[in-house]
Amino acid sequence: MYKRGHFGIGLLVLAPMYYGLLPDRPILALLLSGILVIQGLPDKDQGISWLKHRGTSHSLVAVVLVGAVCAGIGWAAGEYILPPIATGLSTAATSAETPAAWWGDRLLMYDAPTMALIGFAVGAGGIVTHLLGDIITPMGLQPFRPFSERQYNVAYIPAANPYANIGFFVLGLLAMLVILASVYGVL
Repeated sequence: MYKRGHFGIGLLVLAPMYYGLLPDRPILALLLSGILVIQGLPDKDQGISWLKHRGTSHSLVAVVLVGAVCAGIGWAAGEYILPPIATGLSTAATSAETPAAWWGDRLLMYDAPTMALIGFAVGAGGIVTHLLGDIITPMGLQPFRPFSERQYNVAYIPAANPYANIGFFVLGLLAMLVILASVYGVL
């Protein structure tokens, strides 16, 4: 898949998560949207001369490594960034009924271990989402690289197929629109 197709697949992956999280957990839904940012990372291997495209960057090793890095970033955010923001919002609130108090209370729930877990889910989920888009192409991928070079694919949709890329993009947008409309009572 190309960028547009991968983005659509990312939206298709996020849509059911949003359905389960919204409207009660908007912060978690927003954080999980990071999957859309991470999912493009494996194709950065095309700009690095010593990396083979769809090599280790498109493997379960990348899933674990990117998940671990994002877990570390999440832990740091939960330990050093979110507590002062949450405290500032809570103390700036004139009453417990204000949006600042609501956001402050919600942010306090996201401590370092929770943010590390969310970070891992975003990092690993982003790479897995990308792999879903590549395993349906004829080139497939080698998920167990560097330990095995066996190639896997489950369909034969050419990555350059404009109809497939636009189709996944439109399906992802529609899925997200339907989920958001149903969660917020528009449908």
